Amino acid sequence: MAAPGSHVGTGGGRETEENNGEGEGEGEGEEEEEEEEEQGEAAEAALRAVFPRDPELFAELFPERRRFQLCGRVLRIAEHHGPRLGPAGAVWEAALSLCRFLGEQNLELAGRRVLELGAGTGIVGIFAAMMGAEVTLTDRPPALPQLRENARRNFPGGAGEPRVRALRWGRDERRFPPKFHLILGSDIVYDPSAFAPLLGTLRHLVVPPAQALLSARLRGGDAGASRFFRQMLPPFFRVQLLRREPDGDIEIYAVTPREGGGAPLDQGRGAQPVLGSLTGGWGGRLGERLALRRAGWLRAPGGFVATYAHGWVPPGPPVAMGTYGALVACGGPDPGPPTPELQELGRKVAQHVVGMAPTTLGTPEDELGGDTETRLLAQGTLLEPGVPLGRYLRERGGLQVWDFLRFQCGEELPQEPPQEPSAPPA
Repeated sequence: MAAPGSHVGTGGGRETEENNGEGEGEGEGEEEEEEEEEQGEAAEAALRAVFPRDPELFAELFPERRRFQLCGRVLRIAEHHGPRLGPAGAVWEAALSLCRFLGEQNLELAGRRVLELGAGTGIVGIFAAMMGAEVTLTDRPPALPQLRENARRNFPGGAGEPRVRALRWGRDERRFPPKFHLILGSDIVYDPSAFAPLLGTLRHLVVPPAQALLSARLRGGDAGASRFFRQMLPPFFRVQLLRREPDGDIEIYAVTPREGGGAPLDQGRGAQPVLGSLTGGWGGRLGERLALRRAGWLRAPGGFVATYAHGWVPPGPPVAMGTYGALVACGGPDPGPPTPELQELGRKVAQHVVGMAPTTLGTPEDELGGDTETRLLAQGTLLEPGVPLGRYLRERGGLQVWDFLRFQCGEELPQEPPQEPSAPPA
C-alpha cells in the first residue's frame, strides 16, 4: 500500500490474517538508490505529524514478524510500524485477498515478468514469486529496506528472490521499460491526490500484452476508490470486476489496455501497437495478408460491450480474430461494473448474434418468433430454443441489450447510391 509522495491514508486499523502468530537492473546502481532514499526523506515530514515517533508504541498490538499461510504456501513477513512507513509497514486485507485470488485461480506465472506497485511489505509480489514469476517489488525509497528484508526471509538461498527498486508514481516510471506481463497492486487506491500519478504510471506500464490485477478496499465514497476504477481508468483501459468480497468491501479488478490508450506512441520499443501493425504481423502465421475493410463502433454508457469471435486463430496480439464476430452493447439491472455472471451472459448473447444473424433488436417483451425471425430478442435462445432471448435474459439476471453489430470476413456491404450534389443557392 503506497502513495507517490506520502503514506498518509484512510485509517481503519490493520486488517490481516495471521497463522500462528538483486541487484538493481536497467543501469541503477547503489549510488542512485541512496540518492532516491535521501529524496524520500522529505516525504516523511507529513507522516511525523500524524504517526507517533516511537515505533515501540505499536509493539504490544502489532508484532513485527508474522507468518501467513495462503493456498498451501507459508510467507514470512516483517512489518515495521511507525512514522517512516505509515500504512506501508503493515499487511492489509486487500493484499491477502489478491494473494488468495492468484492461488485459487492457479495462474500460470512461471517465467512471467511481474511488477508490484506500492508493494509495502511485498507480500503479494513474494507470493507471485513463489508461483514461479520473475518479480520486481517497487515502492517509495523508505520502504525498500523492508522489501529487501522480506524478500530475503522468503528466499534465503537467493534463487527466485524478487528484485527491489524505487518507483514513485509520476516520477520514476520512465526508468521501467514496459516489458512486464503482469502488474499487481493491492490497496494502492486510497489517496485521491495520488490517483493522477498512479494513472500515468499504469498507462506507461500496462501495454499489450500486459494486464494489471488491482485489489482495493472501497474507501472514500464516490470520490474514493470507486471513482478511480469507474471513471478514471475506463477511458484508457478495459476494467473488469473479477471478485467482490462483501464482508470486507474488497474488490479485485482486471485492467487491460484499450485501443488508443496505454503508452504514448512515441515511446519506441514497448509502445502500444496500432491495429495496422497487429494485423500486419500476422501475415506469416496465417499465410496471407490481412486487410482492414470495415470498422464498427459501439458505445455502452454505464454498461459494457460484450464480444465474440468464431473460428479465431490462436492467441497472439490483443485482438480477437475470427471468420465471424459480434459486438453487443449491454448493461445490467443495477449501476456499476457488471458481475462476471453478466459478462459471461453478454458473451453468450454475442455468440447468439454470430450464429443466428439477427438484423434488428426487437423488445424484451417480444413473443417467440419462427425459424425466419430476424429480431434478436424474439429469436429462440440457442440453449433453450423454445424461449425468446428477451425473456431468457430477463429471467437470468436482467441483462439489457441496447445494440449489436455482426460482421464476417469477406462480406459484401450494400452500396448506397451516390447523392446528387445540391444546386448552389440562387
